[in-house]
Amino acid sequence: MDNSLFLRRVFTLDAATCFGFFALLTFGAATLAPLTGLDTGLLRGAGLYLLPCAALFLWLGTRPQPPVALSVIGILGNIAWVAKSIAVLAIFKAELTLFGNAFVAAQGAGVLGLVLLETVGLRRMRAAV
Repeated sequence: MDNSLFLRRVFTLDAATCFGFFALLTFGAATLAPLTGLDTGLLRGAGLYLLPCAALFLWLGTRPQPPVALSVIGILGNIAWVAKSIAVLAIFKAELTLFGNAFVAAQGAGVLGLVLLETVGLRRMRAAV
């Protein structure tokens, strides 16, 4: 039985969402800025940050057994993203629109969900070894 399949599928999902948000935030920053209340540069910078993350998760998702150390680094990066999302909600509270609050909170919650799934997958894989 393949004890890493669940983890690899979650990493692949994470890669897809990172690529999607990379494109949305990088190329759609000018459209999103007035909708969210966030600066175009902040949105674009966040999008560019996601490209190497997407590459890492895609690579992890294609390994027969994702390396534990790199898996942990990816999960910690996601935890940092969640923390930064909370910081954006706090720091830019006055500037954020209702949509901006919902947008930042929803993507932060989604990434937290990925963290939980990746943690479960990593534990399952390690327990089977």
